[in-house]
This record gives sequence, structure tokens and C-alpha cells, in this order.
Amino acid sequence: MSMIFLRIGSNAEKRYVERVGTLFSGLVVRANLFEASPGMVASLICRLAGLQEPRGYIIDPVTYVFGTDPALPGNVRSWQKVSEEKATAKLAADLRVPESEVSEEWIRPVQVPRLPEDEHRREVLSIKRSFRSLADKTLGRMASVAGLRPLAPTDLRQPEVQDELVAGAITYQHEAVGSRFAHRRYGQLAAAIPPPMYTLCPYFPVQDPGSLGIMASIWSRFAEQHQGETGMAVLQCTPAYLERERQAIVEALDRLPIRAVGLWIDNFEEERADVGVLNGYVRLVHELSLAGKTVVNLFGGGLSNLLYPFGLAGIINNPGYGDSKPIVPVSGGRPAAKYYLPSTHKRETVEDAHYYLRRAGLGRSSEEFRRDVCACPICRDAIRRGAADLIRYFGEVGEADERRIYHPTPRAIERCRFHFLLSRLIEFRWSRSASREELRERLQRDSNRWREIPRAGEHLPRWLAALGIA
Repeated sequence: MSMIFLRIGSNAEKRYVERVGTLFSGLVVRANLFEASPGMVASLICRLAGLQEPRGYIIDPVTYVFGTDPALPGNVRSWQKVSEEKATAKLAADLRVPESEVSEEWIRPVQVPRLPEDEHRREVLSIKRSFRSLADKTLGRMASVAGLRPLAPTDLRQPEVQDELVAGAITYQHEAVGSRFAHRRYGQLAAAIPPPMYTLCPYFPVQDPGSLGIMASIWSRFAEQHQGETGMAVLQCTPAYLERERQAIVEALDRLPIRAVGLWIDNFEEERADVGVLNGYVRLVHELSLAGKTVVNLFGGGLSNLLYPFGLAGIINNPGYGDSKPIVPVSGGRPAAKYYLPSTHKRETVEDAHYYLRRAGLGRSSEEFRRDVCACPICRDAIRRGAADLIRYFGEVGEADERRIYHPTPRAIERCRFHFLLSRLIEFRWSRSASREELRERLQRDSNRWREIPRAGEHLPRWLAALGIA
């Protein structure tokens, strides 16, 4: 069975579930989002589960975050405003340490005062409430170090720690939604909530033989505790490690009774990767599928969405990101309006997409645009005069900021994201029933189309080479 999932990472993204969620195989949410907004997430899951053709869900336990530096920007700790007299007590309570162990470096004056009372307040570098709650529910004894330091290999090698992590992750994923309807008045509704489509094993980055051994042990304990076909072992590693140790990875996963495998390749930008890394990825997918594994890419790009003929079983998409994601969090900037060009299989700035189409002589009228560029419902509505409408509709900007820079409007960003999701669905529906020969022909045709235009399709020959069909 081929699958395509929709992942959301914030409350604002619920609109995508409400409008196009039924077109996907299921919904994926991070456990920390569930802890931050349990009512919103639970209601979306219940709505999808109650359809005539129900859609399932997956809750990502995100255990890996507790193995990274908690103080990194965007990670489990953040600067939070409190009254000056409560600063030390809050840090001690949140981080589970005596007040005497609270570091002065964790307290500072309010950096950007906006209110008169900010003069008497402080900012404290404390663990976010969602991660505090998640750690307490899933980490067992290691919850005591959450927010203070990363979980280290010496921690993760302990059998009792592994057992607690596995038990915590399984219990959380199976009980999180139902716990929102624990009151007896919701008994009938709670009974109707299905279990997750897949239950993810707790996971941490694999970067050497030692960490692969730790994860292999955690996978084995997960297989012992989680019975049935819906368990998923997750491999999180760098592109370089995958290319170098692919055979060791396949052997470790092949020994497991767990049927499903989730892949997260750190910051794997498929349109930028070299042929060696791409080929290693394609071969990993193919070899795991031959071993009977159901392989799902948790953050796949344009190539992944075409790999169903090579054994990929599923891909997860996010409206704003999802083509790739780094393991270590990156501080976000302003969201960009990027248009997904179906024939390059990647997102471009609206200006670049318009430039490429104009250089290639594509989409000069609405009819040509639908035939040669995109015929998704968003573009059918938007493109009335040809590719020039890209700028008007998808590249709409608001007033200039204080630096006289124009930024895309929220409406333009939302249009780009809906177009991206619908384009991915169209590609998925084609790819899941295509043969390898048909895939080769399509990529070759796309490569030929953009051959004379620098940067537009320069990745496509590498994709062809990586597939062994150049």
C-alpha cells in the first residue's frame, strides 16, 4: 500500500487539515504540538477518524530532541518573561533542581521591553511547558535531566533506561488522544478513537557504530513490547553516514521483526545532494523493501515522491517545510512564498519560477499553463492570462518594512502552500502506479525541458544517475 501523509507543526496549520486533510492517507503531529494544543489536535484527529472513509494519524514522539543541546535556539528551552522575584523559583521548579543550583546565566533583563512593567521583570531560560510535560510522560527516570543536558550514549546504553523510553513512547502514542476524552460524558467518543496508524519507536541520531548498536537495542526492546504490524523503527542519520554504512543499516533493520521503517536523513536536500548520497538513499529504500519492510520517508523531497516504483511506501509532507529538516533546530526567519514547479519537482521563489517559465517559453496562456506547468485547482483559479499571473497571485507583497523590504502577504504564502500540497498529491497518484520505465521517461523529459536554463533543473540528471537509469 502506498501512502502520503500530511504533517502539521503549529496551530495555524490546522487550516490545511480542514481543507485538504481528507485527500491524504493520514495526519502526522509532533508530540510537543499535542502537549501544547491537545484540544485542537485531538479534535482534528477525531474529525478525520469520523469520516465515511476514515483517515488515521501518527504521533511522532520526538524523543531525539532530548538528545540534543537543550539550550540551542528553537530547542526545548526558551527565554520566558517572569516577575523578578519569581525567576529563580520558576527555573528550579521547571528544571527539577534546587534553587541553589540555578545558574545566573539563565536569568537576564528583558531584552526588548514593550511594557512599563518589563522594567521589573526578567527573562529566564527555562524548559518549554510542552517539552516539560512530554519529558515527564515519556522519558522515565531520564525526565530528571530534560532541559539540563542532552541524553548521552552512557544513558541510552542502560537496559532499564531503554525499557522505560520504549514503554513511555508506546503508552503516550496510544493514550494521548483518548486522555482528552477521559470524562465519562465522552465515553462513547473515546471508544471510537482508533489507535495510531503506526506507533513509532523512540529514536535518537545514529552517527557511528556505537550509536547504531544503541538504536538496534532500542528497536529490539520496542519489538518485544509492541505487538502487531503497526510498530515503526525510526532511523535518524546524516546523508554521509547513510552513504558510508548503508549495508550495516540494512542488516540491523533486517534482523528486526518490526515491519515498518521510518527514515529521517538529516537536512537531506534531495535537489542539492550528490549522486553518491542519492544512490545510497535509493538503494537503502530498495533493499529494505526487498527485505519486506514498509519504508516511509519522514521528510522527503521531490525525488522521494517519485520513488514508489523503487519500493518507497510513504512520504510525509508539511505545508511550509518537509522537503528536508535538520536534526539540530534552526532559528526561523520570515516565511517565504515559494512556488512548487512540478516539472522540476522542487520549490522556487515566485520570482525564480516566473523567470524559469519565461526563459523556457512555458505557460504563456492559461491553456498552455494548465497543459505544461500545473493544472491543480489553485492554479486553475489563479492563472487567467498565463505565467505572468504567478507574480500577481502567488507573489503578492504587503507594505515595505522599516528597511524598505517587501515581504509576501500571508495570503500569498498560504496559496503557495496549498498549491504545493495539491501538486504533491497529483505526483503521488501518478507515481504509485508508474513503472520504473515510466519514471525514467518522465524524469528524462523534465531534464530535457530545463537543460538550457541554469539552476532550474540541474539536479534532474543527478536523480537519473542515482536511479541507475541515466
